[in-house]
Amino acid sequence: MKNLKMFAIAVMAFAVMAMGVHADNVARYTDKDGYKHEFTTLTQALADVKDSEENVTVTVLKDITNETFTAVTISGKVTLDLDGHKVSLTGGNIKVEKGTLVVTGKEGSTIYRTGNTGGTLFVVLGRSSHLTVDTNVTVGSKDSTDTAVGLFSDKGAAQLGSAVNATIDIKGTLLSKSGFAFSVEGCVEEAEKNPAKVTIYDGAKLVSKEGMALYQAGYAITTIGKATIEGDSGVGAKAGSITFNGTTVTAKGEHVDEAGDMNGGINAVGAAIQVESSEEGTTYASPATITLNGGTYTSEKTNAIVINNWSKTKTALDEKSVIDGGAVLNSAEDEDGEPLPGIAITAAEKDIAEKLLTNLEGFVKDAEFNGAIVGDLLVGDNTKDASAIQATLTKGSNVNTDDEGNTTVGGNTEGQQPGTTEPGTTGDGNQGGTENVKNPETNDNILVYAGLGLVSLASVAFTAKKRED
Repeated sequence: MKNLKMFAIAVMAFAVMAMGVHADNVARYTDKDGYKHEFTTLTQALADVKDSEENVTVTVLKDITNETFTAVTISGKVTLDLDGHKVSLTGGNIKVEKGTLVVTGKEGSTIYRTGNTGGTLFVVLGRSSHLTVDTNVTVGSKDSTDTAVGLFSDKGAAQLGSAVNATIDIKGTLLSKSGFAFSVEGCVEEAEKNPAKVTIYDGAKLVSKEGMALYQAGYAITTIGKATIEGDSGVGAKAGSITFNGTTVTAKGEHVDEAGDMNGGINAVGAAIQVESSEEGTTYASPATITLNGGTYTSEKTNAIVINNWSKTKTALDEKSVIDGGAVLNSAEDEDGEPLPGIAITAAEKDIAEKLLTNLEGFVKDAEFNGAIVGDLLVGDNTKDASAIQATLTKGSNVNTDDEGNTTVGGNTEGQQPGTTEPGTTGDGNQGGTENVKNPETNDNILVYAGLGLVSLASVAFTAKKRED
């Protein structure tokens, strides 16, 4: 009997050895011939499969705490299955360059980078690079300024370059303490054909606890479904297009006066959506095209939308931008308890300010504001009064104000939000920002009818810098 037990133990030991199982191993993959390969670090496992021509899955076997990680570049087809485990890394990042990486896992799967490097955990480098962060997965840097996921050009962060055919699909959660949850770097040039496409799906979540959640400085076509975006500031845009389809954006940060042009970045002002164009000589492919198809955009301490037009020659907000389908914009209250205007604008000089006002005719098409929409224009020490602005903006407007002071613009007076059959599509199946968006130039049902006292234009903050001769 004793010998039988010893034989059974020996057989089990042999089986374990044959499977390659070891208590210190943290990751494993099975090759195309069925052989299992196990590793004591995630760095080793990813490095071993980084250029695989056939899709290979690296599975995390247990929680990994503060692994000293060496940067790995994925140029093949790799799936990283966190399998419900918690992974924390220090040091390097995971890059995707002309490869495909899918980060997946059961509920509770997380991968963080600890420490404050000021970098990006998952880097997508330019053309023909593809990254998916799946449902149930949280990616981020919960104790640092690091960005969770970033799109760069094929020449990296230092030079202008291409991101043609690059795709990023976010279905899970991106998290940063004080950096960006997601960013498109300013080094990504505009592309006429097959530009980078970013899709943030229904149910996804982007959070920056003390920073801006989403920052699009470079050129990409970004489509956001019924996702949640939260931060000190919500979304910043300098280039490309961002289409929101029933999205909830909440900014909780303090209002910032005179933020100034940062050129190489953005000074967050606490708005749900912040649109900027930088001064001349910068590389940003502005203007940005913003489309709001329903959704709720709330700034707890300032205006819902802030447009900072630092450039003297180009507008921050493209004329194709539009608020459509009953979007709701909620601004903070001022010291007297009155809601701040929904949109505040700073412009470098008069000509650009007037161009922005023209673009607003198409932008504010169908929306609900909890206060005024837009108002007085200040150029240097001179004030352009509300009636002049009304003459610029109003073309047979359709504005309604309820008993609580909420303002509705356009035909949708109930503030309903369109459903999304897929991320980036409205309920009728049209792509957000394309077929679903009517031409702003033909819109005759737009903005402010101040003469009837329906909207108080005098309360808006619309400032401009002095003209520089």
